[in-house]
Amino acid sequence: MASKALKLGPALKEIRIHLCQKSKESLGTREFIQKHYVLIKKSNPKFPILVRECNGVEPKIFARYEFGKESSVSVNNLNAEKVLEVVKELAKGPAKSQLPNLSSPLSISHIDSFLCQVKQLYFVCKIQIQKKMF
Repeated sequence: MASKALKLGPALKEIRIHLCQKSKESLGTREFIQKHYVLIKKSNPKFPILVRECNGVEPKIFARYEFGKESSVSVNNLNAEKVLEVVKELAKGPAKSQLPNLSSPLSISHIDSFLCQVKQLYFVCKIQIQKKMF
């Protein structure tokens, strides 16, 4: 199987798979779970891989990274091997720059993501300062 020894990296914190139990659009995603889920889970026993089934939902793979960064990819009408390729790409990590492109208009999600990163950095620094004081 192509999914053997797929290690889900340190920057990746969670994978969520959304699919429909019956739709033809989710067929490849269901086959991916049947063919590859067990082997991926055995290679990453403590890694959270969540499978969410809902009638009529568009099949998507969501990846959550460090600092609350998320990515999602539609796997609508893809076969199991293509879904595996999507998971491998998401496992590589988020885009190089987590900061928004300042030449384009800022969206609320970019600002929220940036503020979340600043807040987490603040708490890390605060904890390190407190450790040095005691």
